[in-house]
Amino acid sequence: MLPELKEDLDNIQLDTCQFESYHSLLIQDLPKLYDLVQEFLQKSGDAGHEELRVKLLLLICELTASPTIYQLKDDSDNLLRNANELARKLSSYWWESTDVQVLKYYERKLHRDCWKKQLGAVHGFGRYLEDPKDIQELNVHSVIYDHALKDAYNMESIEAIDSVWNCLYLCLDHFVDLDAFTPKEIEVQSVIKHPAFRMDNFQNDVALLILQQWFELDAHINVICLPDHGANPPRKSECYANGWGKDGFRDLGQSIAIMKRVPFHVVGFSECRDRILKDASDCRPEFCLSRSTLCAEGQISVDMCHGDGGGPLACPIGDRYQLSGVMSFGIKCNGIGSGYANVALVRNWIDQELTAIGLDISYYSAESSLLTI
Repeated sequence: MLPELKEDLDNIQLDTCQFESYHSLLIQDLPKLYDLVQEFLQKSGDAGHEELRVKLLLLICELTASPTIYQLKDDSDNLLRNANELARKLSSYWWESTDVQVLKYYERKLHRDCWKKQLGAVHGFGRYLEDPKDIQELNVHSVIYDHALKDAYNMESIEAIDSVWNCLYLCLDHFVDLDAFTPKEIEVQSVIKHPAFRMDNFQNDVALLILQQWFELDAHINVICLPDHGANPPRKSECYANGWGKDGFRDLGQSIAIMKRVPFHVVGFSECRDRILKDASDCRPEFCLSRSTLCAEGQISVDMCHGDGGGPLACPIGDRYQLSGVMSFGIKCNGIGSGYANVALVRNWIDQELTAIGLDISYYSAESSLLTI
């Protein structure tokens, strides 16, 4: 992939002749790489090697982005055709965690403090977004708008402005109305804590936030069903958690701009308790996991972390999802497991409290026809 520029794009004038050595290297080594990758795909199929797949896709996105000042010349059609074919094959073996890794890479490269030196990443990101995927669901507009889009106004080079804006418009074309994704904030009027909450073992770690006014539902703000009382999701159910927390444990992590959407599988109570006592080195020996906790495990290096507390764990119910858990605690942010307040065990309490203040509890029942998921 292209190395970082020594100066910002708006301080230098780029010319195609500056990339001649880069072109020579590609023409010499790309055919060898193609052969190795083809052999790798034939042997591995859709099994493992996710980190390698991610790096290959990032390289191909930069290589096949067009128009760019560094793109290969017209006599390199075969190299580009093969690169696009490899991108298609790599995309056929794709997981949610793969998108997370790719977007973490672009989040680092397109940060407001450094993106003007990342010529390859700027164009590669636009190329990556051209592939069919639910861009709105990935919530990448925060990276585009908050980082790159605002800074593009300050660029002085006409060539650089034209090049970057063409790339950014590819990203923005995926949104019917960018303003529709503006965050909405409403003040909290009161907080109702669960009366049986315990800090020492996170028992009934849940509270109700009563807002000063109603939210208006939108493309990115909607409701979710609550499970019936006692209706726990089956073990091994594939659920999803969301949040904007850090991407690493303690000082190793950084807050992110891209909302995570991480797949988890429900873990049985006994297995979860044993795993916590074994893997959490700072866990007290007398720690007693509460029966009000729902446990779920993710993938190594793809997990919820600091700042994700209170986030949802949504599990399938028929053709929709229900709020099975509320993020309570995790183990070192490494996929070993996370603990969630089990919403099914506090459903009766939720109904009781909301009925007492005059709210209609039928809105969040799974059988309600008022829900739009």
